[in-house]
This record gives sequence, structure tokens and C-alpha cells, in this order.
Amino acid sequence: MSAQRSRSVIDVSYQQIHLAPPEVDLIFDALADESATGPLIGPAERHGDVAAIIMTGCSDGPVDVTLEVLDGPPGPLAPEWEVSEERDLRVEGTLYVTSPTVYDLYPPEMRLHPTGSYRFRISGRDRHVARKLVTFTVTEYYLIQAWPTSNLQAPRILLDDHMPA
Repeated sequence: MSAQRSRSVIDVSYQQIHLAPPEVDLIFDALADESATGPLIGPAERHGDVAAIIMTGCSDGPVDVTLEVLDGPPGPLAPEWEVSEERDLRVEGTLYVTSPTVYDLYPPEMRLHPTGSYRFRISGRDRHVARKLVTFTVTEYYLIQAWPTSNLQAPRILLDDHMPA
């Protein structure tokens, strides 16, 4: 299975990473209905079908994020991941991976072609290390994987680290 892979350090704020198209600003968006929110991913209230909010452990600071665009579903989860879930999003091209308040001139991006529905698997680890703290070094790691799908599915929790909000 071929993959486009990139790795970045993103400065998060408000315990969030935003995954959204460039024209969608989630700064004033809240998480949608609690019942639609898993341990790691929440749909954005106003943009739930095209954007997602990823909940981090640290309040503010750098996190390590790896992005993978795949041709098909990934294999089994690697044992280092502590929390993981899947969710579908409708994609019109590029998604930015950003902080709610730290604006990068060139934010990490996922270029997804063709446009349409994609399944996302987002996995994380070490969210408990600096929970609700400000950090100055990387303490958390995330893997965001995406692949095209024509078979839309309900969100699915693969692993839950049971970290309170």
C-alpha cells in the first residue's frame, strides 16, 4: 500500500488540534454534541462533516504529528498507541492541521485527491504526561491517517486511554 507521509511539530492551544480545510476557521467552533465525541476526536459543531477537533493532553505546547495519506485502510494498530479512533469526513482537497490560536504561515497539510469521502484514523500516545499543562518540549505523539472510502461508517473507537476531559 503506497502512502504519502510527513511529520511536523505543531504548537497546540486549548488542548486542541484542528483538522480542517483552509477556508474553515474553527476558532469559535465548539465540539458537537457530547454523544458524538469520542476520547480523541470530536466533530466541530458547525463543520462536523468536513472538519474535526482532536483533543490533546497538554493545554499549550508542541506535539509531534505524523500525517499519512493511504490508498486503502491501514493495517492493525501498532502497540505504542494508547488511544485511537476512526471517523469519516467529506474532503474537497487540502486539510490543514493547525492549532486553534497559533497561526503558521505554512501549516502542515494533507492533500487528498480525488475529492470525496475519506476515513480518518487518528491515534495518540502520552496524552497523560503533561495533562492540562503548558509544555515547551514535545510530550505527545499523534498519527493521522486518511484513505478514500465509498462505504461511510459510524465513528469507531479502537482504543480508549480513559483520559478525563
